Amino acid sequence: MRGLLFVFFLLSVQFGLLCEHATDGSIAQSMHFAGALLGCLCAGWYSDVYGRLRAILVGVVIMVCGSLWTTAAHSFWSFALSRFVVGTGGMWSGIVMMVLVSECVEKETRAHTTSVLSCSMSVGMATTSFIAYYFRDSWRMLFLVLTILSALSGVIIWLFTEESPRWLLTNGHYSTLKSQLERWARCKNKEIPVEALDSIQSWACGEDDDQAAAKISLSSLWSGRLRRALLALLFCWAMVCFISYGVLLNVEHVGGSIYVSFFAIALVPVPFNYMAIFILEKIGRIPGLFWSFLLAGICTGLCAVSITSMQSETGSTSSAHSLASQWLLLFSVLAKATATVAFSALYTYSPELFPTAIRTSGLGMCTFVSRFGGVAAPLVIAWGNHHPAMPYVIFSICACASATAICRLPETKGKKSPQTMDDVSRLFTVVGRED
Repeated sequence: MRGLLFVFFLLSVQFGLLCEHATDGSIAQSMHFAGALLGCLCAGWYSDVYGRLRAILVGVVIMVCGSLWTTAAHSFWSFALSRFVVGTGGMWSGIVMMVLVSECVEKETRAHTTSVLSCSMSVGMATTSFIAYYFRDSWRMLFLVLTILSALSGVIIWLFTEESPRWLLTNGHYSTLKSQLERWARCKNKEIPVEALDSIQSWACGEDDDQAAAKISLSSLWSGRLRRALLALLFCWAMVCFISYGVLLNVEHVGGSIYVSFFAIALVPVPFNYMAIFILEKIGRIPGLFWSFLLAGICTGLCAVSITSMQSETGSTSSAHSLASQWLLLFSVLAKATATVAFSALYTYSPELFPTAIRTSGLGMCTFVSRFGGVAAPLVIAWGNHHPAMPYVIFSICACASATAICRLPETKGKKSPQTMDDVSRLFTVVGRED
């Protein structure tokens, strides 16, 4: 699904060449992220009310419809509006999928599982560069192929994925939960303990903590104690999206083949995602986020130095200019890798801060705010047409500011996901982190 972003980038450039204003390509890219804003806003509420699985399938349907519209687009604005729809569906299904995965695994393997899911996104984008190269002379056929693949992923999810047990429990669907657990147990040739089934039956007979937890509203997170920490989290989300997509979409300034450059920048972060598993489990969520943001700031700063060197060597030998271009590609890859680690860490960390009843809404709020960074990234890159080093300078400043902001948040490594607001409050009762 995420691989469609690359094709969108190539086609926005193509349509941009036909437009009166050079910035129209950047506007079209921002339309994709504006659609993602709507997806974030709606997906959290829909998922918390109607279930994780249904929300994912609705998002896939929206994305496939938008992709078909893109295939038939015959004007710039038709293309741009279709990307708005694709952005809505892609983000709608993406954030709910992350929550579903985090709710179906133990806390010991949560970081590993979410990192693997992030790796699959990077592999998808990198693979799309090969598909795009093969269909480089027929972009409509390219979009049709990618639309079919997206629809196929939806069918696989529909056939082989089940609802989140935590959502079923919190929302009172006890008979469905019991049947689902018994079916999972039969698949593993195991039996569910009788006391566990009795507990589910007792929960169905009256209101308990889990039923009370379902009455939590998202506004509860804006209490005096949590407000400042939540603002810090939202700031980090906006900045990591701004930096990650900014470096990726600025690939045209790296030089060389756009297909090779995009492939390298999209795929190289995969091993860093696996490194994120080790970092998050060994040194913790907050130190891992701090160092990934700090390193991203250093790498983007070095990108600015490299591109300035390329400009100063314009009249020099081609070998000197090529060397500076290679350094720029290297630092761009490292910047994207460290930003990807931060992205993956935030996707692991954020659901661990929200109670079950509003977990998707909370993550949706975070990703909603992050898309403002995504919307701003193409516009800042357009500014780079006149000052090529300036976008990297801005990325570096934002990354360092995020490293500072993340220190206000509590550590969640090895802790049980909160069910109630009391559980959330206990996470923040750490010395030096109370307001």
